[in-house]
Amino acid sequence: MANQYMWWCGNNNPYGSKPVRSKLPNAFGLYDMHGNVWEWCQDWWQADFYSQPGATALNPLCTNSTSGSRVIRGGYWNLYARYCRSALRLRFSPTLRRFFIGVRLVLPVSP
Repeated sequence: MANQYMWWCGNNNPYGSKPVRSKLPNAFGLYDMHGNVWEWCQDWWQADFYSQPGATALNPLCTNSTSGSRVIRGGYWNLYARYCRSALRLRFSPTLRRFFIGVRLVLPVSP
C-alpha cells in the first residue's frame, strides 16, 4: 500500500526526488506528504517542546529556540516506509541546503 502513496527506498528506482502528484493523494486530498523529500517547517527545533503532553495532537508551533535548528518532517525517498510519515520530525540547520529537503507551496482554493 505504501507504494501507492509515497516514494521510499523500496520503490525509488532510479534514486532521487520525483515529480509532485506522481502518487495518489492521502485521505485529505494532499499529495506527497510522506517520503519524496523532507519538508521545511516554520517551527524552530526545541528538544523538550515536542514531548510535552498533547504536543503531537495539537501540532505545536515552536517560535523560539536555543538550538538554531528548524524542523523538517515527512521523511524522504531513501528511508524505509515506516519512517516516511508526516508526524516524524527532525532538526536541521536552516543554513544548510540539501537535495533531500524541500518546501510545500500552497495555493488556497476558494469555495
